[in-house]
Amino acid sequence: QDPHEKNTKKNSSLSSSSKKKKIPKNTSEKDKIISKEKKPPKKIQKRILKKEGPQSSSHPSATVSKIPTQYWNHLFSAVDQGLAPSISSPWVFQQADKGSPHYRRLLLHAGNLKKLAKRGQSFFLKGNLEEAETWLSWAWKRGYHSHPVANNLAILYGNQGKEKEALQIIQEGMKKKVTPESLNTYANLLRKSGKSKEAAKIYLKCIRQFPHFYPTYYNLGELYLLEGELDKAEEVYGKLLESPSKKLKALGYEGLGKVYYFEEKWDKAIKVLKKGLDLDKQNILLQYYGFTLGKLGKWREGLLALEEIKNPREEVLYNKALFLIELNEGKKARKILSSFSKDSPYYESSQLAMAHSYEREGNFFSALEIYENLLKKNPNNSQAYHNLALIYLGGDELQKALQYFSKAIQLSPMEPLYYKNRGILYLKLGKKGKAAQDFKQYFQLASPPKEEEKQLLELINQIK
Repeated sequence: QDPHEKNTKKNSSLSSSSKKKKIPKNTSEKDKIISKEKKPPKKIQKRILKKEGPQSSSHPSATVSKIPTQYWNHLFSAVDQGLAPSISSPWVFQQADKGSPHYRRLLLHAGNLKKLAKRGQSFFLKGNLEEAETWLSWAWKRGYHSHPVANNLAILYGNQGKEKEALQIIQEGMKKKVTPESLNTYANLLRKSGKSKEAAKIYLKCIRQFPHFYPTYYNLGELYLLEGELDKAEEVYGKLLESPSKKLKALGYEGLGKVYYFEEKWDKAIKVLKKGLDLDKQNILLQYYGFTLGKLGKWREGLLALEEIKNPREEVLYNKALFLIELNEGKKARKILSSFSKDSPYYESSQLAMAHSYEREGNFFSALEIYENLLKKNPNNSQAYHNLALIYLGGDELQKALQYFSKAIQLSPMEPLYYKNRGILYLKLGKKGKAAQDFKQYFQLASPPKEEEKQLLELINQIK
């Protein structure tokens, strides 16, 4: 068979198959041309659909491809003019990054303030406070005044020192619903505003209405502790021990430990703080446990407790340095003390401690230099004068020592130790009368043990 004949047959079969698709008789010439155009393969069609988005006559905005940032404002402008009613289409939401301002605006245009508020609360719980404030404030300003939004937003503003705004928000939220959380936040804000009596009333109201909401007892205990009402603080902290939560029980032991610490009941403080640490190794428990061990002279144990604290505050670092000085590890102590900036509230104390570390090593020149530099910056630092006086007293430069002791007393007349040490100096100078006066003042201010009083009086009698 002729091979050309085979090709002819193939071509004829192709042409016949293409003729199977008939064009209706009533189709116009223009439509005929369009229908004859080849459609792209299915794979390419899928790519186009993926790129352009789903086609929908009811959602014209859904046909928009991934929306470039520069076109968002045009889109929202169209919405404002009523030209893009399908802005709430789920597909459009997918085009916006959920953390972006575009997403917030989409939620607002869709009228979904509840979803916006929930997103803010989610950020709040995760600790992303900046994002939480943005989302919650958007919801609040547009009238979504639910009590969780009010509570969280009030906490955020309170932490920023905006107590007035925070109080307005929490009070507005409590008009809809009063919860133990909202009462606690309200009382906390009153306490921050310096209204301790009003805050205590709200805490007590919360305890009456919600007796099993245990965080209230802790907050009220903190208020009593700051006000110096230690008996009341001990009572409410004790209530936390009834909580089924280990963490809340640990807070109760922490509170009791602080009460006993300020009452200088060191053994009782150690006992309750240990119980708290068995439940939850919180930083504040470790801090007071370490401090209390230091008061008992257990420097090494105290230091080990403080070293367990994660991200220690300056107060903890300062006490670590003091413990190291007591352990004759002055070099390590000075490394910590030198880290305090001049703006730190612990700066002057750190300089005094550094000078003291040099004194313990017998390096009086370095100690004197630190005290003198400190007094140039703050001539009212009574402790620097007192410590200088001690150095001169040890070096038998008695007149200089007297000058600095007297200056220290002039600046801090209620400090008992200054009178005691100046009294000892007067004994060295042979001035029994003045020594007796200073010791008497020391006894009145410090109420030392009877044994110490006896020893000092005997020193006076030894002087002829």
